[in-house]
Parts: sequence; C-alpha cells; structure tokens
Amino acid sequence: MKRVKLLVMILAIVSVVSIASGQTYYDDFESYAEGQIHGIGGWAGWDDTAGAGAPVSSAQAFSGSKSIEIVPAADLVQEFSLIGGKWVFTAMQYIPSGGSGTTYFILMNQYSSGRDWSIQSQYNLASGVITPWSGVTNEAVVIFDQWIELKFVIDLDENTVEEYYDGVLIDTRQWDDNTHGTLEAIDLYGNNASSVFYDNIKIQSYLMTLTGAASPVPAVAADDVPRDGDLTWSPGAFAAKHNVYFGSDQDAVANGTVPTAAGLTASSFDPGRLDFGQTYYWRVDEVNAAPDNTVFAGEVWSFTAEPYSVQIPAAAITATASSWANEFSPPSRTIDSSGLDGDVHSTSPEDMWFSATVDLAP
Repeated sequence: MKRVKLLVMILAIVSVVSIASGQTYYDDFESYAEGQIHGIGGWAGWDDTAGAGAPVSSAQAFSGSKSIEIVPAADLVQEFSLIGGKWVFTAMQYIPSGGSGTTYFILMNQYSSGRDWSIQSQYNLASGVITPWSGVTNEAVVIFDQWIELKFVIDLDENTVEEYYDGVLIDTRQWDDNTHGTLEAIDLYGNNASSVFYDNIKIQSYLMTLTGAASPVPAVAADDVPRDGDLTWSPGAFAAKHNVYFGSDQDAVANGTVPTAAGLTASSFDPGRLDFGQTYYWRVDEVNAAPDNTVFAGEVWSFTAEPYSVQIPAAAITATASSWANEFSPPSRTIDSSGLDGDVHSTSPEDMWFSATVDLAP
C-alpha cells in the first residue's frame, strides 16, 4: 500500500507540470445545456437514481453563465479516485436568502467500494447556522445572496482535513476513522430544503496551490471594474518570472501557448484601456528560476469592465428645487419618466416641472 501511495504522490507532482490547468478536477458547468444532468459529465443521482439528479441553471453563476442548482430532491454525486497525497478541494456556494430546511455538502472517502463519509457539512437555510461533520460549534454563519468559497485541505497520508468557509477555518479533524486514504466522491444533497447553487468545483494538488499564482485583483468574476488599472496577483512561492495571457476569448486564454506578456518580474500587468462592459479573461503561468525553469500553468480568471453608463432608478433619487408652480408640476417630474413616450415627450404641464406660474400673455 505504501508503494501505491508513493506512486500516486509522484504522479500528482508531475501532473502539476503536465496538466495545462494545473487541476486534477474542475467543473464550471458551462459545457452543459440547461436542464437535468444525470449520467452526464460524470454526474449522477445517488446510487444511479435519475430522480436524484439536479439541473444546470442560469439563475445564478459565479463565473460564466451557469451553475448547478441543488433542488429539494437532489442527491447529486460525482466520483473520484484519489489515493494518498495532499489536496485542496474548493467549491463556490450561493445560498439565496428566505429559504428553509437544511442542505448538505458531503465528501466521501468511500462510495463505489462502500459508504463512508468524511465531510457532511450542514447549512440551515433559515437560521444560517453551519454545522460541520464533527458537530463543533463556531461563529461562522451562512452569508446569504453572495458567492462564498468552501475549501477543504485534505491530507490523505496524514489522515487530516481542514475546513474553511469564506476563508475562515471552521473545523480541523481526522479525515477517515477507517484510514482508507482515499477520496471517492462529492455528494450535493438537497434534503428537501430550498435550492442552493454550486459552481467552479475544483481539486488541486496542495503543491499547485503553493506554486501557482493566486489572489487575483480584480477578483474572480468581478464586475464594474475601472477601465484603467493594472491586474495584480500573489506570486507562487518559487516563481522567478510570470507569463500573462489576456483577452476577451476564454478558450484562447485557456489554451494559449504564446503569452500576451512573457517574462515579467513584477506580479502585475497593464492590459491597457479596457472596453466598456467587456468581459475579459486572464491567466498567469508562474516560471521557476533556472536551471529548471519549470512553468506552472495557472487557472483562467475573469472580470467585466465598467459599463458605459448606469441607469439610476428614480426611486433612488430625490429631486428638489427652491420653488415650483403648483402641486401638479413638482421637481420630481424631471426624474419620474412622466410624459415620456418612445423618443418623444409630452407638452402637458403636468408632465414637467415649472419653477413658477407660466405667463402665457404675449
């Protein structure tokens, strides 16, 4: 068994260089059509039950336009085959406010070869209480109506796991009381609770999290980003130089081999003046120092530039003036769309603001 684990660890380290994305597993649900997935992309209902599947939805999305919606009846499983090594498992979670019931996020050390749970975190959609598998109480509560990162640092060799919610450590414990040294499945269980959403589910080797670029600014999927400004990131622990890929074509950035800017020594890049409302994608490959010059391919990040203009609703504005002619022509008429009809405007006094009584005499 020790020889098998050692081989897997070596393969995991090699994969950091050979896999372009630097990831062992990644799913952002963009490749699926909207609707139920069961038997698609490795996803299936518990025990291969079609009715326990879940729909890909455009109602919410962390990146791109889709995510997986865990509806009340969902018990959605994706299987893995990790043996040994140290891994970082992350998923973006969105919980709408006003829900009810308790939903579960589950990681299993055994699934196809048995049934053994390592993570069974509960999220109470009414109270916001978060209860990890160990039952430990903590101050972390559900952050509603925002995308939040769930992160698990799993050491299958040392049999430990650290659980983080929105960057806060909420539990540290034993991974598996039977010491299988495996990670075999994720299970997103609705438990008849209101819908929650997941996106960008990812497994990386722990080594990759040290060597890859991280903490991008602008943040992943940020919007309303100013048109002028640099892109910055936290460099990998051993990076001597950085290769940046940048553009509006996600596939071109993800699969690019000729950097937009190569050999940068600073962990920043000036993309030039951005186009209004355009979504951009970028990737930073970290390059080790000589003699090996190993390149650690980064993941693709995105952001959207500020729009050309933003409509401010009248309800958010208060129009005032020192005077007005009468109660039918107050200052509010300047902002409440009164009299607008297509590209024309009425000439009725009730649809306009008059500061004083109009003298119609010649």
